[in-house]
Amino acid sequence: MLQGDVLVCGTVNSSAVEKTTKDGNTFITFSVLVPIQGKDGSVCETIVHVSSPGDRKRAVKFVAGKSVQAQGRLTVRIKDGIVYYNVRCENEPIFISADTEYRIEGSMDFTGCIGKDGVTTRQDKKQRDFKLFRAFTSDRHVADNGEQKKEFLWVNFIYFRPKEDECLAAGKYVDVYGDLSLNVYKGKANIECSVKTVKEHKFDNTAKQIKGNS
Repeated sequence: MLQGDVLVCGTVNSSAVEKTTKDGNTFITFSVLVPIQGKDGSVCETIVHVSSPGDRKRAVKFVAGKSVQAQGRLTVRIKDGIVYYNVRCENEPIFISADTEYRIEGSMDFTGCIGKDGVTTRQDKKQRDFKLFRAFTSDRHVADNGEQKKEFLWVNFIYFRPKEDECLAAGKYVDVYGDLSLNVYKGKANIECSVKTVKEHKFDNTAKQIKGNS
């Protein structure tokens, strides 16, 4: 699981349309393009799918080319190798100036498994320890042939001034809370997290652990 509370600033690239829930409530949905530049100079144009309260009258305002800011609950999924960013807003997004910095920022909640490479300890310029590790969560969906398919979404973590570290080892399942960011390298966006808290994930009696290559 990867969720969070985020702020998204970008350009509408797919105009809003009205949709209706099973309960008969209307909402609007559109996509926002967020170009993010990496330290290597390459750019990844990340697409964020936004939904918010509204109807046709509100939908006509959010047309392609408009610069907007949306704030809401983020859910990240992976399907067929493509990472999908979905933000559900409680309030209507607002319009912003075109020269506003386009970005995705906020907090994230992650539940998953630390990869087989485990945890690396390094030191900063002041000789203070920090830890680096990668962990994955998984998504299941039905493939075109009708079979269940599982895919893995990886996140890079950095943990400054670590406190809770007994659970930090290869193969351990953890719950992590921290600051979310996207790091672009060679035109590809990688999800990163600056850890604030981490603890061992506790499975209930009915839960099934994530299985797969780590």
